[in-house]
Amino acid sequence: MLKTVKVWTLKWVCGSALVLLVGLLTAQGAEAKDRVPNSIFSDPAVVELGKALFWDMQVGSGNGAQSACATCHYQAGADSETRRVVSSTRSDGIIGSLGVRESQFRGISLLEKGVASATDDTSKPLDFLITGRQAPPTVESEFTHNFWDGRANNCFNGVDPGGQEGQRGLHQWSKDGGGIVPTTFLLCDASQASQAVGPPNSDVEMAARGRTFPELGYKMLRVKPLAMQTGDLADELSTTTAGHYDTMINDAFGDVLGEFIGDEAVAGVPEIRVTDSNGNRTLVEPSLTEQNFSLFWGLSVMAYELTLESYAHVQKPTRAQKKSFKRMRCDSCHLTDGTSAAHVFTGKNGKSFISTGVADASIDPGVVDDFVGRDPFEGNFKTAHLFNLPLTAPYFHDGSAADLSEMLDFYIRGGNRVDQKVKIKNLKGRMKKRDKANVIAMLEGLTDPRIAKGSGPYAHPSLQLFLDDGSYFWMHASDDPEADSKTPGLSYGETKTIEP
Repeated sequence: MLKTVKVWTLKWVCGSALVLLVGLLTAQGAEAKDRVPNSIFSDPAVVELGKALFWDMQVGSGNGAQSACATCHYQAGADSETRRVVSSTRSDGIIGSLGVRESQFRGISLLEKGVASATDDTSKPLDFLITGRQAPPTVESEFTHNFWDGRANNCFNGVDPGGQEGQRGLHQWSKDGGGIVPTTFLLCDASQASQAVGPPNSDVEMAARGRTFPELGYKMLRVKPLAMQTGDLADELSTTTAGHYDTMINDAFGDVLGEFIGDEAVAGVPEIRVTDSNGNRTLVEPSLTEQNFSLFWGLSVMAYELTLESYAHVQKPTRAQKKSFKRMRCDSCHLTDGTSAAHVFTGKNGKSFISTGVADASIDPGVVDDFVGRDPFEGNFKTAHLFNLPLTAPYFHDGSAADLSEMLDFYIRGGNRVDQKVKIKNLKGRMKKRDKANVIAMLEGLTDPRIAKGSGPYAHPSLQLFLDDGSYFWMHASDDPEADSKTPGLSYGETKTIEP
């Protein structure tokens, strides 16, 4: 364990000191900016902004703008409430996560008093869409690998998950007084930020098809943070004059990335589409802050997710549990402290990504990106950590294991043995009688008790959760005294249906 901690810590320290470098080279030759200090990710203003954006239902398109990042990451960072799991089962048997209703983006539409429109910015919505993979937990998400296939690049370009260096879209004030100019950005050891900018405008997960980040920025800068929700941060921000996203962005990034912030219009970029109550559309130039909204989104959500760590708050396994863990070959990809090979970048020959034979590669090829050092169509998926597993079922990228017992049975029999390079072997000949029970007890002990209490970084506002028939229910805020105590820390109200 000690060796693992040292390697992980060294990785973070080296990344902070040597790699957290922002290259801001503009098209007009402005100077490269000094490195962003690692302290930005522990700045309370940055963390608060990230938490508000992560939980705010107004981010979504349509259906009453009910979709937040938290909509698929509300229970120990996963999407595991029973009714939601049932609603997220696809016709092909894969259990993904329920997204938004299929629709086309029309233009940003706002109600008075700074609340997102109930119809929001979509054409007439069709059926609910379901993602093709389970939502991996955001708790203990890795800063080197994210998404099941690792496509969230280790280096964040401020724009998209792919992280290609030199990606355009961001703008800044020129250092030589030449006004607002195009620029690029690069921050490494920031896979969480790369991942964070993917879902908000995904036309399956959260948005109407065709919406852009500047349009999302236009919307969020004009609504009250968490205006549709109650409890925790929602109540806190409702009672302060600083509780608006433009002020929060200034407080969080004004000293470090101030040249990316401003109310001035950015010319020469796609205009923002805005609709009125009659459906009439107008086009407006985005402000500098709106044009760079993806940058602030990614960095602040990463800062919030870095607070969601369980490593130091779980039970240490017993000697018997460790022996059973090793006999079942769990230690091939996971460590007894709960971490996995994906916590440390191990390259092509490591086990950050591995094929266990969950499903045939023709159904889901898994890793196809050279960044993670794998050849296409091998059926490799990220090796997940072991924290909070009793709260995050079902398991695997396709949700094919309903509980811990089913998950271990999968490994005991050697996977589904499909025609691909399966990296696990049948364990029946090497196991002892108590091994399975010992490993289950060990996994249960790796659950952070603060999650059940909704305390510390796991405190949260209320959240509306939809089902595939159009009905919905509310998850109570963690500090709601009226919350149902049947599910400690994660209490849910009765199901209601939207009136037609």
